[in-house]
Amino acid sequence: QDLDEVFRHHLEIAINQLLQTELAEFWGYERYSYAGINTGNNHNGSYERSFDTKYGQLNLTIPRDRNGRFENHILPAYGRHSDNL
Repeated sequence: QDLDEVFRHHLEIAINQLLQTELAEFWGYERYSYAGINTGNNHNGSYERSFDTKYGQLNLTIPRDRNGRFENHILPAYGRHSDNL
């Protein structure tokens, strides 16, 4: 059980970092980069979402963009659980 908790913790960190990276790739520049000035689409906060896996519950921070065009491709749109991660 301790091994599942360690894996769950690292999986949570990895998915949160992957979501931030996916947003940066969507924009074409890193967050706080000078390249993002006057683009009309910037970071617009984030929202918390819990996601159940076979390793336990992940607490994820899903980023948003100002124009609402960013859609992550890592997690299902309205899904709350998966055993396939």
